[in-house]
Amino acid sequence: MTAVMKFFEKKNVKIAVMVINLLLIVGLVFYIIFMHAGSGRSSKAPGVTAEEYTEEQLNQALSQANDSMMSIYSNLIPGSSAEFSDGNTMTFGSEGSYSGYFDESNPSITGTYVVTTSDDTNFLANVNIYNGNSSNYVQYKLMYDENNDFMLYYPENGTKIRLTY
Repeated sequence: MTAVMKFFEKKNVKIAVMVINLLLIVGLVFYIIFMHAGSGRSSKAPGVTAEEYTEEQLNQALSQANDSMMSIYSNLIPGSSAEFSDGNTMTFGSEGSYSGYFDESNPSITGTYVVTTSDDTNFLANVNIYNGNSSNYVQYKLMYDENNDFMLYYPENGTKIRLTY
């Protein structure tokens, strides 16, 4: 036997090793208990408190939500375009620029467009296209089609135009 093995065969060394192992086990148990208690977990269910809001607070929240949605729609329109079956096109540029079909008398214009809130809950927004001198506008309704693609709907004649990007 080597000297190391003889050392660990001594009765005092065996007792010391057993005491150290026992202390390590107790230390690990306390560590696990401490980590569980300090982790923020609780057996108590989180409480839910009811809070009443005033009509003004509710209207303000709805207004902010509408403004946020209008911002989203306004940012999705630029860069989109559409093509009619007769070959006329619509192109929505950046910063409100527009070119393309306006009406039967003006099949190709350069103008502007603005996205506004729709009073009709069946539609996401209104897209108002203005002619070059902003003296007239045509209003389309922004909506989703069955594939969740954006479409412009012209309620005067029921025309639906899919926007492409």
